[in-house]
Amino acid sequence: MITTVTLAPALDKTIRISNFSSGKVNRVEAVQFDAGGKGINVSKNLNAWGVAARACGILGGANGAKIKALLEKDQIVHDFVYTDDDTRINIKITDPVNRATTDINESAAAVSDEVLKAVFDRVASRLGQGNVVVLAGRVPGGVSPRIYADWIAALKRLGAHVFLDAEGELLSQGAKEKPALIKANKKEFEDMLGYKVADEKEMIFAARNAVRQGIKTLVVSLGEQGAMFFNEQEAYRAPALKVPVNSTVGAGDAMMAAMCFGTAKGLSFMDTCKFAMAASAAAIMQTGTQAVSKDMVENLLDEVRLEAIK
Repeated sequence: MITTVTLAPALDKTIRISNFSSGKVNRVEAVQFDAGGKGINVSKNLNAWGVAARACGILGGANGAKIKALLEKDQIVHDFVYTDDDTRINIKITDPVNRATTDINESAAAVSDEVLKAVFDRVASRLGQGNVVVLAGRVPGGVSPRIYADWIAALKRLGAHVFLDAEGELLSQGAKEKPALIKANKKEFEDMLGYKVADEKEMIFAARNAVRQGIKTLVVSLGEQGAMFFNEQEAYRAPALKVPVNSTVGAGDAMMAAMCFGTAKGLSFMDTCKFAMAASAAAIMQTGTQAVSKDMVENLLDEVRLEAIK
């Protein structure tokens, strides 16, 4: 079983506006609502690919109820802790003409230590030896940046493999507890290291060093330049696929879901990396943060090119 944790989920409202311009009247062409938040996006993709993934975290108010309804419509297993405070709304403005996405994200409501403990207890209550737990995204204001680090340590003691996708101190602190997998973009990776890498050679050296120190798998996404993948035995670079870009929102979450998929299905590291590149490309071909279909991913697999990093 794979469990995803989203402590600051959102109701994603995606608005399509051609030639969007700030400071002027813009005409909306289409509106789409999705259950959002990095962990929830991972669960949605895994569910679409036939892998059971339990979505956990915090929901509240009418927006939380709408997220719950969207998850149940897609038959996604969930086990959220509910509060009175309304779950935030994140607005994504996609401009198909200029191929740009503008994010307007609300802050998550503060939560108590009791609520956080209740979430952790629900995550831990159904864990089996070797289960994967994905800790993903930001956390509500006032929550300690050590929370992911503390949870990684506790979940590892329970026998779980923890996958981490975070930024800033959440990532740098979490990395110290050696999760089984970290997915980061270039800036996040540099945040984790505590310094900027000068070039690709220095990035590869730093990534391999992180793996040697106990992070079993490291994925560094590089946007239009593709991604790099490292584990204890193998390392690959992959250029980005040339596909129509409708929205970059959710591409990283599709990549994380693919790493979970490869683990669940027992794929080789190479095949898992190929699936991750195809899934990420498929995600940017669609609007909103709805799940990517498995057919879309498989149709792109032949276009993925991996090069072994020596």
